[in-house]
Amino acid sequence: MFEFLFYKVYKVLTMLIRNHKLISNLLIILAIFIFCIGFYIGENSAGAGTYDGDFKHVWINLNTFLNNTILEGINLTASGDPNIYKSSRTPLIYILNKIFNPFTNTKFEFVLSVFFLSFVVPLLFYFSIRKKFKNIDISLSVLISSIILISPYFRTSAYWGLEENYGLIAVLTSFIFFQKIFYEKQKRNNIKFLYYFLLIFFSSSCVYLDQKLLIIPLISITYIIFLEEDSRYKFFSIFFYFILSLPFLYLIYIWRNIIPNVDAEVRYVGRHFYLVHPGYVISIIAFYVFPLIFFKEKKIKRVFTDFFKSRFNRNLIYIFILYLFLLVIFNAFSFNHHNYGRGIAHKLIVIFFTNTILQEIFTYIVFLISFFVVLIFFEKNKKDLIILLYFILSSIFITPIFQEYYDPLILIFIFTFFSKNFNIKYQSVYFLYFYNLFFLIGTNIYYQYLS
Repeated sequence: MFEFLFYKVYKVLTMLIRNHKLISNLLIILAIFIFCIGFYIGENSAGAGTYDGDFKHVWINLNTFLNNTILEGINLTASGDPNIYKSSRTPLIYILNKIFNPFTNTKFEFVLSVFFLSFVVPLLFYFSIRKKFKNIDISLSVLISSIILISPYFRTSAYWGLEENYGLIAVLTSFIFFQKIFYEKQKRNNIKFLYYFLLIFFSSSCVYLDQKLLIIPLISITYIIFLEEDSRYKFFSIFFYFILSLPFLYLIYIWRNIIPNVDAEVRYVGRHFYLVHPGYVISIIAFYVFPLIFFKEKKIKRVFTDFFKSRFNRNLIYIFILYLFLLVIFNAFSFNHHNYGRGIAHKLIVIFFTNTILQEIFTYIVFLISFFVVLIFFEKNKKDLIILLYFILSSIFITPIFQEYYDPLILIFIFTFFSKNFNIKYQSVYFLYFYNLFFLIGTNIYYQYLS
């Protein structure tokens, strides 16, 4: 009798495990549920939450525009007074809220409106995945897009009205039109002109919503120049990119910098180079691409074997080792104006090692391992490596470096602008899902008990 019951239970469990649609639907519901619960309990899984955190600056910025005309508000961003405007981004976010958001009367109304707006990100991510990976199941596409809801940085921005999620909406909208133009044939010229205009508009807005997203219009204009055969579209694109750049040029003129005065001073913009930051960025990117290595068609052993056979990879490793020697020679590890940020690897090293020398040694070891992981995943794909190079080199001019700058942006790039150099299967997506879920649990523990 016992053996019969055990066999029945085993059969049922086996059937459930093999029912991928059921499992994926349950995981999607779980992601939505914990996302809503996080808002209800006021979760702070990125260290910047609560009304007394970064939101206080958002609220000040918003009221600067609510209480003034748009032009007055723009000019006030150059005041240099943190009680008027404090942000590293342009004021487009606050202009849009002034014009389109009726829920700005109270702090709770505003954060609630940003919370609901943030649902647009996984929705657009879903449509982007469907456009790029046309042959995968709908439930699998929804499951991948639901992983965004587990990102601690996306969640914190959604819960506390912060600025990061607006840029993600612009990135994904840009990708949808990018995909339509370059990977779907258009039968009518007027439709193609419309798609071009929308791509130019949304990719340009990426820069206004977050300056590091300059990579999106750079990718777009590069494709237009080199892949578009009709010169009409090239001239059309260059003209409108120029027109849409004029407001930003005006902001640079009144700020005397690429970011507003207050943050430019705090972040030492244009005053120092941070040679150690590319290493931190590589370690952060490696953290997100590591689970994607298991999406490869080849077996893991074969992936590593092929990696070390490549002369291209070996040359890049030699260059990176030289970079690590330069960090040691110039004592770059200790040269930083801020003691926070730098990503998950840095935080773990600081927790486990109190000795500065040991921290430096293990930091460089993590940098090297992370570099291997990144090269293994991207497999000599020069287009993707150039995009990565943008994120890596731009970090030399930025301080501090926060993991939130790349989460969930890298995950979005992997399934959109990066090449399809992996297979999407249910088992590998489950691994990616729980990998991110455990990370979310870890960030909550860290900011609740260890920070």
